[in-house]
Amino acid sequence: MTGGATYREQIVSYVNTLESFGLYVILDLHWAAPATDIAASQWPMADADHSPAFWTSMATTFKSNHAVLFDLFNEPYGISWPCWLSGCQASYGSPRSSLTRPPACSNLSTPYVRPGPRCPLMLGGLGYANDVSGWRQYEPKDPAINS
Repeated sequence: MTGGATYREQIVSYVNTLESFGLYVILDLHWAAPATDIAASQWPMADADHSPAFWTSMATTFKSNHAVLFDLFNEPYGISWPCWLSGCQASYGSPRSSLTRPPACSNLSTPYVRPGPRCPLMLGGLGYANDVSGWRQYEPKDPAINS
């Protein structure tokens, strides 16, 4: 597995290539795992152990590039709308450990999401992003916009 500076360099190179063709780029967090588990599959939602560090790294790396959008967690499943908005415990398989999703949706001004100027964000619905039935009721409030 690749991580750290090497991973960021590979992502920057790929983003630069896509942008050279006039494309906007979506970076998403699709795999997650808490504690010492390796992120090698799709969990129900982002973990609180590693996801903030991932987004801090990506937001810092691309803070001046507004052609890059951040999809905070791609295709959450098996969770509720309150969990999607504020965080909760969720299990992945049995007897796998539980994980806590950081409440990124309810606090979009956190440093790991917005270290500087506006970073465009994407937030999908539940059920692998197919269920948007609770979006209006649980729509995140961005303090930078809703103040």
